[in-house]
Amino acid sequence: MLRQLADTGHTIERFEVTKGQCYKMRGWDKAGNRVKVVFDPADGRIVKSEQHSRAS
Repeated sequence: MLRQLADTGHTIERFEVTKGQCYKMRGWDKAGNRVKVVFDPADGRIVKSEQHSRAS
Protein backbone atom coordinates (compact mmCIF):
# COMPACT_ATOMS: atom_id res chain seq x y z
CA MET A 1 0.00 0.00 0.00
CA LEU A 2 2.80 2.42 0.86
CA ARG A 3 4.57 1.65 -2.43
CA GLN A 4 1.35 2.22 -4.39
CA LEU A 5 0.84 5.62 -2.74
CA ALA A 6 4.44 6.64 -3.42
CA ASP A 7 4.21 5.45 -7.03
CA THR A 8 1.14 7.67 -7.59
CA GLY A 9 3.02 10.74 -6.36
CA HIS A 10 1.77 10.96 -2.78
CA THR A 11 4.03 12.21 -0.01
CA ILE A 12 3.15 10.37 3.19
CA GLU A 13 3.26 12.24 6.48
CA ARG A 14 1.58 9.56 8.58
CA PHE A 15 0.38 6.01 7.93
CA GLU A 16 -1.49 4.03 10.58
CA VAL A 17 -3.96 1.21 11.19
CA THR A 18 -7.34 2.40 12.51
CA LYS A 19 -9.37 0.74 15.28
CA GLY A 20 -11.50 -0.81 12.53
CA GLN A 21 -8.33 -2.35 11.01
CA CYS A 22 -8.31 -0.07 7.95
CA TYR A 23 -5.21 1.77 6.70
CA LYS A 24 -5.23 5.56 7.15
CA MET A 25 -2.81 7.84 5.32
CA ARG A 26 -2.27 11.57 5.80
CA GLY A 27 -0.02 13.58 3.54
CA TRP A 28 -0.03 15.32 0.15
CA ASP A 29 -0.96 14.32 -3.38
CA LYS A 30 1.30 15.00 -6.36
CA ALA A 31 -0.34 18.44 -6.87
CA GLY A 32 0.58 19.45 -3.31
CA ASN A 33 -2.95 19.23 -1.89
CA ARG A 34 -3.38 17.96 1.67
CA VAL A 35 -5.12 14.54 1.71
CA LYS A 36 -6.49 12.05 4.22
CA VAL A 37 -7.40 8.63 2.85
CA VAL A 38 -8.72 5.48 4.55
CA PHE A 39 -8.25 2.17 2.70
CA ASP A 40 -9.73 -1.31 3.14
CA PRO A 41 -6.67 -3.54 3.79
CA ALA A 42 -8.25 -6.57 2.09
CA ASP A 43 -8.57 -5.08 -1.39
CA GLY A 44 -7.07 -1.58 -1.20
CA ARG A 45 -10.30 0.23 -2.08
CA ILE A 46 -10.80 3.73 -0.71
CA VAL A 47 -13.30 3.77 2.15
CA LYS A 48 -13.10 7.52 2.87
CA SER A 49 -11.08 10.44 1.54
CA GLU A 50 -10.69 14.16 2.17
CA GLN A 51 -8.72 16.65 0.13
CA HIS A 52 -7.86 20.24 0.94
CA SER A 53 -6.40 22.41 -1.78
CA ARG A 54 -3.29 24.49 -1.21
CA ALA A 55 -5.45 27.62 -0.97
CA SER A 56 -7.37 26.22 2.04
